[in-house]
Amino acid sequence: MLFLEEIYKVESDARLFEITSFCILKHYYLQYSFEWNINNGEKKISKLNLYKTGRTNANDGGIDFVLKPLGRFFQVTENLDFKKFFLDFEKVNRVPISFIVKSEDDSETVFNLIKEDASKLIESKLLSEYMKLFEEIFTNIDLRKISNSLLEIEVIRLNFINDLQKYFKVEYGHFD
Repeated sequence: MLFLEEIYKVESDARLFEITSFCILKHYYLQYSFEWNINNGEKKISKLNLYKTGRTNANDGGIDFVLKPLGRFFQVTENLDFKKFFLDFEKVNRVPISFIVKSEDDSETVFNLIKEDASKLIESKLLSEYMKLFEEIFTNIDLRKISNSLLEIEVIRLNFINDLQKYFKVEYGHFD
């Protein structure tokens, strides 16, 4: 989808990248379920659901997405400055976070760049503590791979496009 390629470009609008990333990951996680036991031994199966926690670029210091029922946190960024990542960890009392990074590098390269930059200014013990908090990193490469597989399935493609339209309208105030 040509539209997605435009979103991944460095100069594209950050809000569009965040909304598109959300829709891609929302539909990706909807394919999976989580089985857990309730106190009385009853098993419960819950679909994984990704939720947006507010508007994009709100600068409210909050988390961008939450994956239920697992409670995983997600932050979207275009910035590779380690201070931004470490500040995010501090905001949530050093709870692990998954990051969606607008980058053409692979996840491992992004992780290593952050670690390399941080190692110049932070003692190794503290650095090690922070680096363990990276639950997962998604980059443009990962988003492309996920979206390409999702968009092959017509019902997912239609739901994805409907979600994109809905969240763009919300972001740009069409329902205000």
